[in-house]
Amino acid sequence: MGDTYMEDIFSQPESLKECVNMLGKQTETVMEIKSKGYRKIIFTGMGSSNYCAITAEQYLTEQGWLSLRYSTAELIYSYFDAVQEDTLLVIISQSGESGEVVKLLEKLSRKICVIGITNNPESTLAKKSSYSLFMNVSMEKSVTTRTYMAGIAVTLFLAMSLSGISYGEFLKGLLKCIKNMETILNESIEWKKKVEEFPDITNTMWLLGRGIDYGTALAGTLFFREVSRVMSIAEYCGEFRHGPFEVVDSGFLAILITTDKEVHRLNKNLLEKIR
Repeated sequence: MGDTYMEDIFSQPESLKECVNMLGKQTETVMEIKSKGYRKIIFTGMGSSNYCAITAEQYLTEQGWLSLRYSTAELIYSYFDAVQEDTLLVIISQSGESGEVVKLLEKLSRKICVIGITNNPESTLAKKSSYSLFMNVSMEKSVTTRTYMAGIAVTLFLAMSLSGISYGEFLKGLLKCIKNMETILNESIEWKKKVEEFPDITNTMWLLGRGIDYGTALAGTLFFREVSRVMSIAEYCGEFRHGPFEVVDSGFLAILITTDKEVHRLNKNLLEKIR
């Protein structure tokens, strides 16, 4: 998987540009959805298709929406009653054919407004949704990478559009992200040297984050398990202090993700306490 996985990683900036081009063609669809006046939204997907919606979920909560997110399997069996006629249901699936997604579509009332986000225009999800938004990225050769990033872009595009942000404003921010991504990937040799300084991972790898960084932690644990076959656990930084902190010892391994300036001080305090 190594070489193909790295190819997928290094192609992410170009794939996001392809995604952006498609989003520009879908603005009318999103404006039609916005005109319906929904204020409650549920995002759902499996694995990284669930985690990619965390940023959009948090953004809409900050804008005063009732914004929720569930694993599709949990939504079907434990939280299905949350889906009411006043709910805008966003279902995310790269293939559009995930077993849980197909089962949810079969269970839903036709009165529910469903937005399907997928990379497959011919999928069951695309065909059965009230509206479809497409990722438009080339097929991956290994595990989810490009479609995970595209999923973040599409869900955030939807969230910001529903809140009245223009496509131009969204595009400006996303292009800045793509440029930063290209810079990081161009420095991959330096990053590789830093990674090689890590000890051999024979213990559990913890990924810690707050807010939208917790989404990165969840996706990261998925990749550690699936790609590296390393046991990994994602945890909120705040929750880590309440119980899990007791596992910290001389062999403890963690990656603390901190991109939000608002909580950087709290994260720094946690890091110092771990040390």
